Amino acid sequence: MIARTPIRRSACIALLLATTSACASLDAREERQSALIGPTWQLAGIEEGGSQTTLTAQQSQALTLTFNVKGEAHFRLACNTGNARWTAQFMEGRIQITPIATTRKLCPDPEIANRVGRELPGDRRYRFSPDERTMFIQSDTVTFRFVDSAA
Repeated sequence: MIARTPIRRSACIALLLATTSACASLDAREERQSALIGPTWQLAGIEEGGSQTTLTAQQSQALTLTFNVKGEAHFRLACNTGNARWTAQFMEGRIQITPIATTRKLCPDPEIANRVGRELPGDRRYRFSPDERTMFIQSDTVTFRFVDSAA
């Protein structure tokens, strides 16, 4: 027969709390991952040095980003399409996007698409609005604001 001592009881309680805490961390991580993966994100705005550019609905529909569970990112950059790889540290709010391989069509007014293709790849910070319908990806100099196309 095992004697029940306060030490064993404390150890059991500590183990239970640690397990519960770990499960809560996994749940939070899964929630952040599910918010990132799935939606088609439309570029809605760019902020740099205190100035903000808001895109028209037509521009926003032509500049999209989708992440999938395989670590692939798919882009629509005006009349071009692109692909990259991504990884993220969900709880730290960090995302790494490889350089984007794109088609090379000559699009009318390519400035914003070219900027996204140039400045989005790299080790970036990201965050969501409280309702998770807006995602911000931030580099050292610019913040891209994406909205869920289904919103």
